[in-house]
Amino acid sequence: VLTNAIKDQIPLPSNPEQPRFNPVDGFIYQMITDEDHANANPAVLRIDPTKTGAAAIVATFPLTAATVANGIDIDPVTNTAILAGSGNGSHSLIDLSNGNILAVFPNIDGADQDQFNPNLRRWYTFGSNNNNSGVSCSADSTGAFPVAGVFAAPIFGGIATIVGAECTGRNGSSGGVDPINNDAYVAVRQFPPDPNSATTGSPGVLVFH
Repeated sequence: VLTNAIKDQIPLPSNPEQPRFNPVDGFIYQMITDEDHANANPAVLRIDPTKTGAAAIVATFPLTAATVANGIDIDPVTNTAILAGSGNGSHSLIDLSNGNILAVFPNIDGADQDQFNPNLRRWYTFGSNNNNSGVSCSADSTGAFPVAGVFAAPIFGGIATIVGAECTGRNGSSGGVDPINNDAYVAVRQFPPDPNSATTGSPGVLVFH
């Protein structure tokens, strides 16, 4: 950044999505979604920023069709991460020390992003293409049920659990979390979503406390 020069290039096996830095081990965790390929190999890559080129990828944690994900964010206290399930992939909890999937949450899928609030110890995920009709939210014109999902990190032992979901709007696939005021912001193209039209409602930003 100081010299505006590319320091290194790390070749990836396929389509990347979000990376996150883990302050516990000093590694970067890179999502490989790869869901658009017939021979898909979704995974989480562990990248060592002290190494260069292909050698920087020091571990690969394979995912399955049930846990393929776009987004990731990390709880440094438990050294775990919630993976935001893409397509029909469910959200899942991964142990970053060994890549083991500790839990799968089929309640919400079709998300692009999630963010961890260390103040509340909650993950917030944004599922604009959620297919689970049991969330009691309106469908949009694509048949999806857009939601913001909430997951709780453990305080005294145990593992993360799902808290619930709040209805959002069409294309609400990304957002931001304010850890000071404990607000979550979700940008949507249409609110409320309309199963019969993509042009009703209003675009805007939904704010949840």
